[in-house]
Amino acid sequence: MNEKGAQNLNEELMVKHLHTLGVVSLHCPAEVGKRTVLLVESLLTVHSDKLAECPEELPALLSLSQFKENSLPCRVKAHAVITLGKLCLQHEELVQKYLPVFARELEVGTEVAVRNNLVVIMCDLCVRYTTIVDHYIPNISACLRDNEAVIREQTLIMLTNLLQVGIVL
Repeated sequence: MNEKGAQNLNEELMVKHLHTLGVVSLHCPAEVGKRTVLLVESLLTVHSDKLAECPEELPALLSLSQFKENSLPCRVKAHAVITLGKLCLQHEELVQKYLPVFARELEVGTEVAVRNNLVVIMCDLCVRYTTIVDHYIPNISACLRDNEAVIREQTLIMLTNLLQVGIVL
């Protein structure tokens, strides 16, 4: 992306790349490096400018406060969130870092597709990292009271699946 931001963004291509990256991260997690994680992070977070400042040497993973407001299409952000979730499935340190961010975004986020994807991610993470994510089940459950029907339905489906496999009691 350049200084004009999303104006020159090929949305379809970006979504395809994010999807491919997510699939690769699940099948070949060792092939996904820190720089790749930072690139996905830069699409969503308030610290994306730090990536450009360090062309030679990558900083330690940047701390997050919340997802940033940006001009990227909601569809791209929704796919970036799913990709970040897939990266988290393979790296426990990423779960520790992003789980509070995911929970906060569920509470304050305004984009339905992003929040819907966050419900799916957090429930998937609950299967893989039960003891870590268990603390956030109330955040997920709160989505049953969401104003958006699609969020309520997705939450009900995902929590029911977790109950069926004995994850949530």
